[in-house]
Formats: sequence, C-alpha cells, structure tokens
Amino acid sequence: MDFSHDKAAVFVAHPGHVLRVHHWLEIAKPLVFVMTDGETRDLPAQLPPATLLFEKLGMRKGSIYGRWSDAEVYEAILNKDAAPFVAATREFADALVAEGIDYVAGDASEGYNCTHELCRYIINSGLALVEKETGRRIPNYEFLLMGAPNACPQALRDRALRVELDDAALDRKIAAAEAFYSVLGQEVAQQIGKYGREPFMVEYLTPASLETEPEYNSVKATYEAQGEKQVARGKYQHVIRYREHFQPLVREMRDRLGLGAVAGVK
Repeated sequence: MDFSHDKAAVFVAHPGHVLRVHHWLEIAKPLVFVMTDGETRDLPAQLPPATLLFEKLGMRKGSIYGRWSDAEVYEAILNKDAAPFVAATREFADALVAEGIDYVAGDASEGYNCTHELCRYIINSGLALVEKETGRRIPNYEFLLMGAPNACPQALRDRALRVELDDAALDRKIAAAEAFYSVLGQEVAQQIGKYGREPFMVEYLTPASLETEPEYNSVKATYEAQGEKQVARGKYQHVIRYREHFQPLVREMRDRLGLGAVAGVK
C-alpha cells in the first residue's frame, strides 16, 4: 500500500489516540474523525492541541469531530440511546463513499474503555454499511491503545501495515505528545525509559474484522471493573455493563442500520 498516495481515514474515540500512529499520520495525512473532545475529570480537552497537530500535518477534519463529551457518551450508553450513534455511523459511511476513501484505521477493541469500544463498533458498522450499499469492501485496520506500541500478532504480520520510524520521526512523535499536555509527555518519557526506544520505532495497523466482535460473558470487561471502583469512590453513580447496557445499544444500532447481528452481539 502506498501511504502517500492511497486515501485514508482515521476514526478515534479521543483526540490523543492518534499519537499512537503519529508517523503514519505524517505520511498518509488521513481524513480524521474524532468522537469526543477528550476532556475528562483528570485531563483538559485534547481537541485544541489535536487540531493544531492536524493542521501542521496537512490533515483535514471529518464531519464528526469532537461531537460529544465522554459524559454524554456514557449517558447515552446507560440509557441505551442508539439514535445519535446510528446517525453518526450513517454520516461516517456516507463520508467514506463521498471522499473515495481507500482504507480506514482506528481504535482497536481492547475492553478498556467503553468509548473506545463504541468507536470500533461505529467504524465496523460504517464499513459494513458501505459494503452492503455499494458492494465495495474498504480495508479496515486497527491500532492498540493499551498494548505495547510494537505489538502485532504473528498471524497478522503479513497483512498488517507496518510503518518504521527513524530517530527523527520518533523525536517528532515524542514532541507531539508533549504538546498535547505535560502528563502525556511524561508518560511517554517513562515508557521509553522503561523499555528503550526500540519498541517505539514501529507502528502497526493490523487488519480488523467486521464479523468478529468482543463478547464479555465469562470475563468482565476492564471498563466494568474500573467503573465499579469509581462508583465505590463516589465519582460515578452507575457502572456501565456490557450485557446490560453496551450489548443492547450496539444491537439496536445495527438493527436500525439494517445490518443485523454479528458475533458477540446477539
């Protein structure tokens, strides 16, 4: 794949996620879609520094760009309100067709954060909608947010997109992280101090399937366990549960889009 020629799109839940594939952004200059402004109780809004980065790299913003706060996403999931995400999925699919996008990358499903998970469902459902309505299958890739930066299953390496960084590219990536907010820059410095620079010298975009979705039946999703701790500390009133809240929401999304159920969403 020619990163500098093929038209790419990237869709992330929070603006800072794009730093995981910073050098790919430099080369591919994808059309960027962002669910939230990235503001949390502990961190300031990430959208302003993200916008500066995208403009610096010559990237364009998609129509979905910081549309919700995390609190609004959580509230919609708790209420199983699929309507805003159905509309966003349709909007995303239409944009991919109108822009002639050749491939898409975005957050991987890791069970860590329900907004991350919902972003992956919107990506997969949007691509499934494009295929259903146009017959065109757009290649679908994901990148880890919580795993090691150079992690890629051996079975997927032949089909993954691998971007290698030189020292200058890694220095630019670190500088971009520091420009987002000081805590992120400190975290990156700590990780490099612990593991060295080598694991950060490659970025993997691994193939993502439209058919296989995560299912948390016997194993609790990380966001549930974290939610329980936050409720116990009095920071939140409710815990988002996969089977009680998330699964019905995604099932409703896909039903309204005429996509039906997929593995893990029954």
